[in-house]
Amino acid sequence: MKLNELLERYPWSEEWKRHHPKKIEHWKPELWKRIRPLENLWSFRVDLSVDDLWSQISDTSKTNRALGLPEMSFVEEDGVLFGRSNNAGWVMEWEDIPWEWLYGKELSNARIYSRGPASFVRARYLIEEADTASSSMLHIYFGWIPRNLTGRLFLKLGMLAMKSRYTALLSNLKKTEQGSAPSLPSPTAEFRFEDTVRSRIENIKKRLAGIVPSTLLNDLFDYFEKSSEDELDRIRPYTVAERLHSPPDAIVRAMLHLTRQGALTLSWDVICPHCRGVRDSLPGLGDIPEKASCDVCVIDFDATSYDALEITFHLHPSIRTVQKRFYCSAEPARKPHILLQTTVAPSEQKTMELNLSPARYRMRGIGLPKTITLQAKGVDAAALDPIETEVRVDITSLEGQINGGLTVRVPGILSLVNSSKRRQVFVIDRAEERDDILRPAALFRYQDFRDLFSEEALKPGLQLDIGTQYLLMTDLVGSTRLYDTQGDAAAFRSVKQHFEIGFAEVKKNGGAVVKTIGDALFAVLPSATALVTTALAIQKAFQNQPLKLRIALQSGPVLAVNLNTGIDYFGNTVNLLAKLEGALESGEIGMPASMYESPEIRRVLDDQTTAPTFRELRFSWKQEGLRIAAVRPLLPMNG
Repeated sequence: MKLNELLERYPWSEEWKRHHPKKIEHWKPELWKRIRPLENLWSFRVDLSVDDLWSQISDTSKTNRALGLPEMSFVEEDGVLFGRSNNAGWVMEWEDIPWEWLYGKELSNARIYSRGPASFVRARYLIEEADTASSSMLHIYFGWIPRNLTGRLFLKLGMLAMKSRYTALLSNLKKTEQGSAPSLPSPTAEFRFEDTVRSRIENIKKRLAGIVPSTLLNDLFDYFEKSSEDELDRIRPYTVAERLHSPPDAIVRAMLHLTRQGALTLSWDVICPHCRGVRDSLPGLGDIPEKASCDVCVIDFDATSYDALEITFHLHPSIRTVQKRFYCSAEPARKPHILLQTTVAPSEQKTMELNLSPARYRMRGIGLPKTITLQAKGVDAAALDPIETEVRVDITSLEGQINGGLTVRVPGILSLVNSSKRRQVFVIDRAEERDDILRPAALFRYQDFRDLFSEEALKPGLQLDIGTQYLLMTDLVGSTRLYDTQGDAAAFRSVKQHFEIGFAEVKKNGGAVVKTIGDALFAVLPSATALVTTALAIQKAFQNQPLKLRIALQSGPVLAVNLNTGIDYFGNTVNLLAKLEGALESGEIGMPASMYESPEIRRVLDDQTTAPTFRELRFSWKQEGLRIAAVRPLLPMNG
């Protein structure tokens, strides 16, 4: 690619030209050519696929660190990001223009400088496949508007050095023998724990002996010592589990215990549903507000919604002081769920390739209230049902009522129109929920959390959406008569045995007891399979006992609330569970018939229970009833 080709595709806008120190209102072409900006275009062949190269180069903060560029600091004011750095004696201060990128293809950034050798810069990275699928071409462009002659000389020399650094960096960026792309090198010195810290760590390991496996503790502290500050700034348990090849549940439990031992701290992070950036980090569950806002996305949102909270961990300063370091704002890397972000000027129309994987996406405009669902379908699906290969979206339609969504065959074409009188930032992001973050819905299912953090509670009156939960309720049948005939002591022993077995089986299958109510036990499990497995185990334990249990199962949306018992569950799903339990007979396990018919539940129950008995559960407040299925564990065969 030649510089004139790039400038033809991405010309300088009149708005950007106004940042020239000449302050000329209307630039004639011949005048712009005579005092044109300082521009550089470099092309590199890299022995990585397009996807692998994108994963490395899109994190411009890591790239800049690997290039040896100075650290930067950023502050957000009213949704605008301002940066500052010191480069070779020059203090630079700037306003970051919103990034633009198209996943796997290109990314660009611009800055308006208030201090430094330049008044404006725009940068663009273009990636395309080379002659083989395992190699790529990377084109890097910088266009500077120098502040003066001294600034032009400084920038010219700086660009020569930058090209040499990129050449050295990219020549070493190759696939490893194992087939995975290596991380960019870090010029910072390796961190090592001091002897006093090692002694503190050994004491923590001793206190957790028999509670957390010693090998897992060793792996975790090794990770805490050798990982970069970027990785340790917000410690995500599921990410650590993937790195250490350990079960996620084991990592979460270990981190909860390490928090109680003072090695970690726990944070409740309020997450913007659009950019997924952290809008607030709170030390306790009781600090969570009902509403929150994101100035960058220009939205207010419900902080109690299912996707608005993430639990992360941080190293306690007594173990290691972690300072988040920035070498660029690196917006594409911080928002990996966003596949396209582009700015469309007033009355402008943009046309671009839409090379998405077949899936469901969300189209929206920054600061606009509505979204459009985009269903991308592949060639095979399109052959069965003719689908347009081009979609046209007027961004201003996102201000009003949206009916339905759009379907497009991929690869296809996207045409964006901005019929408004102001610039609009348009976004396409993945619509599916992230599965790599720890939400309250999952954390509340850990018995370790409920035992270790019993003081954690929501604000009175606050209801937290924790999505679909798998619930279990057990009840001793005939306990009242037992108290009358055998006395309190004997009855208490039976109730205690019920609770001991219930607590043990619930925890064994990855769940937690929400509360006990008299001689009833209310618990939550992580999955439908764990739910019926737990119910079977508890019911079987009482088959040869004089007292019998009835166990009700239910799944559905639930709210977390703060009641006298701490974090409790509330909603129609919980209410139906209690009604269902009351309709069962002793020795039965009951659930809605629709739940019983699910394949994952039938796989567990079919060989271990009797044929189901179906009955209708009636309600006084509505005509429609609930069909339930009740089963009993098969009796063990003698001999």
